Amino acid sequence: MTLDVFAYLDYRELLRQWYAQKKIENPRFSYRLLARKVGYSSAGFFTLILQGKTNISLTMADSFAEAMKLKKKEREYFLALILFNQAKDPTQKERHQKKLESFTAFKVKHLGPERFRFLSKWYYIAVRELLTFLPFRGDLKALGAMLEPPISAKQAEEALALLLELGMITKTAQGGYARVDSVLTTGYQARAPEVEQFFLAMHQLGGEALSRFPREERNLSWLTLSTTRAKYKEIIEELRAFRLRILEMVEKEPKEEVVYQFNFEIFPLSKSVPGNKK
Repeated sequence: MTLDVFAYLDYRELLRQWYAQKKIENPRFSYRLLARKVGYSSAGFFTLILQGKTNISLTMADSFAEAMKLKKKEREYFLALILFNQAKDPTQKERHQKKLESFTAFKVKHLGPERFRFLSKWYYIAVRELLTFLPFRGDLKALGAMLEPPISAKQAEEALALLLELGMITKTAQGGYARVDSVLTTGYQARAPEVEQFFLAMHQLGGEALSRFPREERNLSWLTLSTTRAKYKEIIEELRAFRLRILEMVEKEPKEEVVYQFNFEIFPLSKSVPGNKK
């Protein structure tokens, strides 16, 4: 699998996925070998980078780009991504974000707090995805009836109005609507009330799917297990990688026909045993 550099808004996640891929291709590839390629002395330094405990300079970033064999535009994007991620000043961060969005191959749109209203109702995102393949020409009642569960014509109208206001859809010359930006993200650190409300709504819909759909049309499963905090962090990284692989799979599909919701949840069912934290 070839990583799409332009599908990332977090350079640490990009480095993490690139290393994982190299490790699959060559089991002997290691942090120590990477250190020699990039030019830093301690193999553990890469761990500190991935954990966000240290930043990297543009000189080192260029060495990473060389090790990753990035092409010219990919290298430029990678360097701009590092400046974006490491910027402390909001004005600088916004400037670097605009730089990222200027790349024609850019695929991920970051949702700032001013656009979190998009997540305040579960059907806003569903309507947006539906418009990627539904030939909608103004029948709001029919649009609402396409969702599961259905929404009213008034709710469909409300969704279209908000999506247009936030620039997430646009009107076409044919009188319909088209989605703007293929992939959206709030980032891993988002904690706004709208984001929490969205998770709760989607969790409720997931539970209702048990009775709403026959088994062959939905897939619900679970794992209950005991492990260490360190292993938990590894699992989270695997989930992030899996989400990216799903997005890549969907991006390569030439035609859409159904809107699906994937819910990923993992949370404690117990307290840690005193003196046994890892």
